[in-house]
Amino acid sequence: MGKTRLDKTFYIIALVLIIWFILELFSVQIRYLYMLPSVMEWITQFILPWAILYCLVRLIKNK
Repeated sequence: MGKTRLDKTFYIIALVLIIWFILELFSVQIRYLYMLPSVMEWITQFILPWAILYCLVRLIKNK
């Protein structure tokens, strides 16, 4: 029986929360959390178009 997408998403969210709790437990300051919006913006502007182009080229090449 395979895992559904919802199960995988739940596990990822749980893992992130556990890591966050452990970092807070050891008094590690989470400064990089504030950089997340700018990182997401950079990824969508520069990396995502290349990934989509790569997938399209592979799709056309395999047909």
